[in-house]
Amino acid sequence: MFVPLLEGFCLPGTLELYDRTIDPQEHLMMFNSLMLLSGGIDPIVCHAFPSTLKKSSILWFSTLKLGSINDFFELTTRFLTHFQPIFLGQFDAQGTHFPFFLERWKDKLAILGSNK
Repeated sequence: MFVPLLEGFCLPGTLELYDRTIDPQEHLMMFNSLMLLSGGIDPIVCHAFPSTLKKSSILWFSTLKLGSINDFFELTTRFLTHFQPIFLGQFDAQGTHFPFFLERWKDKLAILGSNK
């Protein structure tokens, strides 16, 4: 579907791309905030959203059938339904988010390796 951009509209450039290492709900909240500031209307917001995805999340988006999303609410529902359980499963027993834990572990190994 062709959607003309509003005069003066530009995609927000300060949003971290979503790659499954951050909370998908937080990503959506930041995206929504930036789109409201930019004056994005629903069809434009739907078309802009994939530009905030990378790695496996953009692969997921590419599997959506053309014309299967009616509005941004439906897109966000599908996005959260798919990625929220994955994100929630990335915590260890102490509640530490796994990618963050992994980075801390790598840092500790680097420190231990430099003490030799």
